[in-house]
Amino acid sequence: MGNCCEVEGAVDHWVYVKTGDRKGQISQVNVKVILCDSQGQRSPEIGHTIRFANDWERGKTDVFQASNLGKFVGVVKIEMWREGLGGGAPRDAALEEEDDGEVSDWYCELVMVNDRRTEQCFYFPVQRWVRSGVRYKIELFDTALPQFDPNREQRDRELSIMQNRYQYGQSAPDLPVQVSNLPSEEQFSDEYKCDIVNAQYQLLSKSGTTKLPSQPWESLEELTNVYTPALPEPVGIDRWSNDLCFGAQRLIGCNPNMVKLCTDLPENMGITAEMLRPFLEGWTLKQIIEAKRLFVVDLKILVNLPTKDNRKLCAPIALFFVTGDKQFAPIAIQLNQHIKPDNPVFLPNDPPFTWLLAKMWFNNADSAVHQALSHFAYTHLLMESVCVAVHRQLLSSTLSTNCLLLTFSFYPPSTRVA
Repeated sequence: MGNCCEVEGAVDHWVYVKTGDRKGQISQVNVKVILCDSQGQRSPEIGHTIRFANDWERGKTDVFQASNLGKFVGVVKIEMWREGLGGGAPRDAALEEEDDGEVSDWYCELVMVNDRRTEQCFYFPVQRWVRSGVRYKIELFDTALPQFDPNREQRDRELSIMQNRYQYGQSAPDLPVQVSNLPSEEQFSDEYKCDIVNAQYQLLSKSGTTKLPSQPWESLEELTNVYTPALPEPVGIDRWSNDLCFGAQRLIGCNPNMVKLCTDLPENMGITAEMLRPFLEGWTLKQIIEAKRLFVVDLKILVNLPTKDNRKLCAPIALFFVTGDKQFAPIAIQLNQHIKPDNPVFLPNDPPFTWLLAKMWFNNADSAVHQALSHFAYTHLLMESVCVAVHRQLLSSTLSTNCLLLTFSFYPPSTRVA
């Protein structure tokens, strides 16, 4: 948790400072904090040095002490700053000079004050790169509408800096706008990335294999070796080839919005009512359509799309039937869009491996739609423009308060030992 300052007198409050896990070089940080209570009382300057001997200090929490604040009634505001190398009086954040593009080397995520008398905790989300010599005024929870913000000048100044840092860009015509250059606060440290890779290797080594998921697998058995008692096999591992499991993947899988009600047989599918009759549980096709029990998934969006290394990608269309026991069952799959002799319709009564391969090719196409459209386009590309706009108009501390409360929820006050 870091080193604590030695303080004379009774220790009334403990101050926790959490450093964010952000990419960049970290140096020694000399922090000063003033606590303000609900009665307008101000504490003396509380000083502490956060020493970063190694990069692993990112994401860690340091704690220091405050004494002789027995008359304090709650903590509603803090003022904090980081002393520059030359010392001197801190500047008010609202009066900070124009942003020159400089990025501080210390990202403060949160300050939490614990009143040891009552064990009450007060949270102050900072969520900023803290620049040397700039005084920051942070209210309790730091959430307020602009018209009610007691530090309006500071807010306007910080938003101006954020608007300069988060510039709109566009990687290609007709795509949603993106951030032109990714700011440092959006980048995790290299150590964070290494932790993910190390965890992956440890998991694979426990399973007796060192092959990464991105590498080719020789068999299904080799894939199942990844699972261990710590990472048990999923329930569907023995049912993935089952028709009902395949149908359920359309509803609870990657692209449930691709399922459409079918009111007539698709014109681009070489299927007839007679071909479907064995799978309709004695109903006629007309009855099934009238009962709204016939559905279609048409992935025509994949037609003629370029692929990496000229890999084969189909653009399938499939029909699904709602059975009497409310199961969503596949009853026909055509792997390409045009009716041709070399583009047959596959049915559940085809040879088992023929039907299985048709479902696997369909799932491959469905995965491509998910990765390129549902995931990348509708999630990353579309929401990045929203995210950039939010950063330009709303302070990050306001957006992150709830998440930061969870960050500190695992620290039992009674066990915080300096």
